[in-house]
Amino acid sequence: MMDIMHAYLLSNSFLCFEQCYWLEKQILEAMDLSPFKRDIDELIDEFVEGELTTLADMKKVWLSRKFTCIYEASPSNNLSFFMQSLYAHTIRHMVSTASLSCRLGGLYCLYCLYETQPFKPSFKIYLSLGTF
Repeated sequence: MMDIMHAYLLSNSFLCFEQCYWLEKQILEAMDLSPFKRDIDELIDEFVEGELTTLADMKKVWLSRKFTCIYEASPSNNLSFFMQSLYAHTIRHMVSTASLSCRLGGLYCLYCLYETQPFKPSFKIYLSLGTF
Protein backbone atom coordinates (compact mmCIF):
# COMPACT_ATOMS: atom_id res chain seq x y z
CA MET A 1 0.00 0.00 0.00
CA MET A 2 2.80 2.42 0.86
CA ASP A 3 4.34 1.85 -2.61
CA ILE A 4 1.10 2.95 -4.25
CA MET A 5 1.00 6.14 -2.15
CA HIS A 6 4.67 6.78 -2.84
CA ALA A 7 3.97 6.54 -6.59
CA TYR A 8 1.12 9.02 -6.19
CA LEU A 9 3.34 11.55 -4.48
CA LEU A 10 6.23 11.17 -6.90
CA SER A 11 4.12 11.50 -10.02
CA ASN A 12 3.94 14.84 -11.76
CA SER A 13 0.15 14.83 -11.81
CA PHE A 14 -1.83 17.02 -9.47
CA LEU A 15 -3.94 15.51 -6.73
CA CYS A 16 -7.55 16.55 -6.45
CA PHE A 17 -9.19 17.07 -3.08
CA GLU A 18 -10.74 13.59 -3.12
CA GLN A 19 -7.38 12.00 -3.86
CA CYS A 20 -5.78 14.01 -1.04
CA TYR A 21 -8.50 12.81 1.32
CA TRP A 22 -8.00 9.18 0.23
CA LEU A 23 -4.25 9.55 0.58
CA GLU A 24 -4.59 11.07 4.04
CA LYS A 25 -6.79 8.16 5.17
CA GLN A 26 -4.17 5.68 3.95
CA ILE A 27 -1.42 7.55 5.75
CA LEU A 28 -3.39 7.69 9.00
CA GLU A 29 -3.70 3.93 8.90
CA ALA A 30 0.08 3.67 8.58
CA MET A 31 1.01 6.24 11.25
CA ASP A 32 -0.89 8.19 13.87
CA LEU A 33 -0.98 11.80 12.74
CA SER A 34 -3.99 12.81 14.82
CA PRO A 35 -1.91 14.92 17.27
CA PHE A 36 -0.52 16.93 14.34
CA LYS A 37 -3.99 17.41 12.87
CA ARG A 38 -5.30 18.49 16.27
CA ASP A 39 -2.48 21.05 16.52
CA ILE A 40 -3.39 22.44 13.10
CA ASP A 41 -7.07 22.60 14.09
CA GLU A 42 -6.21 24.46 17.30
CA LEU A 43 -3.95 26.89 15.45
CA ILE A 44 -6.67 27.72 12.94
CA ASP A 45 -9.32 27.84 15.68
CA GLU A 46 -7.30 30.46 17.55
CA PHE A 47 -6.96 32.46 14.32
CA VAL A 48 -10.73 32.20 13.73
CA GLU A 49 -11.71 33.05 17.32
CA GLY A 50 -9.79 36.32 17.02
CA GLU A 51 -11.64 37.02 13.74
CA LEU A 52 -8.23 37.58 12.19
CA THR A 53 -7.73 37.91 8.45
CA THR A 54 -4.12 38.80 7.63
CA LEU A 55 -0.96 36.80 7.15
CA ALA A 56 0.68 39.01 9.79
CA ASP A 57 -2.03 37.91 12.23
CA MET A 58 -1.36 34.24 11.40
CA LYS A 59 2.34 34.81 11.89
CA LYS A 60 1.67 36.15 15.41
CA VAL A 61 -0.50 33.13 16.28
CA TRP A 62 2.04 30.76 14.68
CA LEU A 63 4.93 32.25 16.66
CA SER A 64 2.98 32.45 19.94
CA ARG A 65 2.32 28.72 19.67
CA LYS A 66 5.90 27.98 18.55
CA PHE A 67 4.26 26.06 15.75
CA THR A 68 7.45 25.44 13.79
CA CYS A 69 8.26 22.91 16.52
CA ILE A 70 5.72 20.62 14.82
CA TYR A 71 8.60 19.34 12.69
CA GLU A 72 10.59 18.23 15.72
CA ALA A 73 8.08 15.44 16.28
CA SER A 74 7.93 14.40 12.63
CA PRO A 75 8.53 10.74 11.85
CA SER A 76 12.02 9.67 10.86
CA ASN A 77 10.74 7.96 7.71
CA ASN A 78 7.91 8.62 5.27
CA LEU A 79 8.48 12.37 5.50
CA SER A 80 6.75 12.91 2.19
CA PHE A 81 3.59 11.22 3.50
CA PHE A 82 3.84 13.22 6.69
CA MET A 83 4.04 16.54 4.86
CA GLN A 84 1.34 15.68 2.34
CA SER A 85 -0.95 14.67 5.18
CA LEU A 86 -0.39 18.02 6.92
CA TYR A 87 -1.01 19.80 3.64
CA ALA A 88 -4.18 17.81 2.91
CA HIS A 89 -5.58 18.48 6.36
CA THR A 90 -4.88 22.19 6.02
CA ILE A 91 -6.39 22.29 2.52
CA ARG A 92 -9.64 20.95 3.99
CA HIS A 93 -9.84 24.14 6.07
CA MET A 94 -9.19 26.22 2.96
CA VAL A 95 -12.00 24.68 0.92
CA SER A 96 -14.54 24.42 3.74
CA THR A 97 -17.75 26.39 3.77
CA ALA A 98 -16.79 27.88 7.12
CA SER A 99 -16.08 31.55 7.74
CA LEU A 100 -13.70 33.62 5.67
CA SER A 101 -11.36 33.70 8.65
CA CYS A 102 -11.26 29.88 8.73
CA ARG A 103 -10.55 29.61 5.02
CA LEU A 104 -7.85 32.29 5.22
CA GLY A 105 -6.42 30.55 8.28
CA GLY A 106 -6.15 27.36 6.23
CA LEU A 107 -4.44 29.20 3.37
CA TYR A 108 -1.99 30.97 5.66
CA CYS A 109 -1.28 27.78 7.60
CA LEU A 110 -0.54 25.96 4.35
CA TYR A 111 1.84 28.73 3.33
CA CYS A 112 3.58 28.70 6.72
CA LEU A 113 3.90 24.91 6.73
CA TYR A 114 5.59 25.09 3.35
CA GLU A 115 7.87 28.02 4.16
CA THR A 116 9.03 26.76 7.57
CA GLN A 117 9.65 23.11 6.71
CA PRO A 118 13.22 22.09 7.49
CA PHE A 119 13.40 19.63 4.61
CA LYS A 120 15.55 20.30 1.55
CA PRO A 121 14.41 20.13 -1.10
CA SER A 122 11.06 21.34 0.18
CA PHE A 123 8.06 19.07 -0.16
CA LYS A 124 5.72 20.52 -2.79
CA ILE A 125 2.05 21.28 -2.28
CA TYR A 126 -0.11 19.48 -4.82
CA LEU A 127 -3.37 21.15 -5.79
CA SER A 128 -5.71 20.93 -8.73
CA LEU A 129 -8.17 23.50 -10.00
CA GLY A 130 -10.90 21.01 -9.14
CA THR A 131 -10.03 21.45 -5.47
CA PHE A 132 -11.56 24.90 -5.54
